[in-house]
Amino acid sequence: LASQYTQPDINAIETLTNREKEVLMLLGAGLNPTKISKHLFLSIKTISTYKRRILDKLQLENSTELIKFCLQNKLINL
Repeated sequence: LASQYTQPDINAIETLTNREKEVLMLLGAGLNPTKISKHLFLSIKTISTYKRRILDKLQLENSTELIKFCLQNKLINL
């Protein structure tokens, strides 16, 4: 399985809108869609749509890969 995994291209982040980047940073920091929706005054469905678009654009499968991507590319700090 690990040999089939390909590292997402950091340049793919440039395809994200400003709002998608904002949601990416909040997801990467560990916030869930409910907390993000309250923070940004948007519906949970809207945040879930942003999350799906981010995962698609960055070619990631799930939240774990998203957080790993953020850490590896120094988009968030621990």
